[in-house]
Amino acid sequence: MTLQPIALDREAAAKFVVLSVTTLETLLRQGKFPKPRQVSPHRVVFLVRELSEWMESRPVSELLPPRNTGARKPKLQQ
Repeated sequence: MTLQPIALDREAAAKFVVLSVTTLETLLRQGKFPKPRQVSPHRVVFLVRELSEWMESRPVSELLPPRNTGARKPKLQQ
């Protein structure tokens, strides 16, 4: 049996919705992203269910994903 996570930290939540942490934080400050839940005095997490619902609510695009996915380019050997 494999358990699926119910909540994700900030970095994992950004990866889950394919955004940078900076963009996630910007959307959060603008009130355009699901708010995190406090699970202990110094720990907040994002619910996977709310992240999935947010993704499903995004508008459908006619554009294809860009070739540059933001992945780091390998350094050239010199």
